[in-house]
Amino acid sequence: MVDVPVLHMYWYETSTSPSTSIILRDVDVKPIDKDIEKWKNVHCFDIIRSKCQVSSSRTFAASADERHEWVYAINLALAEYSRKRKQKQFDGKASPERNIMRPTNLASYDSRWLEGYFSA
Repeated sequence: MVDVPVLHMYWYETSTSPSTSIILRDVDVKPIDKDIEKWKNVHCFDIIRSKCQVSSSRTFAASADERHEWVYAINLALAEYSRKRKQKQFDGKASPERNIMRPTNLASYDSRWLEGYFSA
């Protein structure tokens, strides 16, 4: 069994259940810099559904450091998911998928993003 990564968004910090969830199966995460002088947070990232019949995406804005952390954390979760799926397929076992809410520790961000180790 392979857990599918899900991004949960909450309306308030005190909310106990997510207001929106994005299943991160078959998505690409791309950092984007917008050149708009009036905006404070012009550092964005897109989550793009890559294998969907209808192209769809969500755009998020943050400070430059926070954007790097989010892109890194999501790409790390996607890489782990892909590795586990490939391992299950290699083992010859069925790989049913399920969605389980897991906490993400963005404090684990390190310098590998800035060194180009991970790319979006």
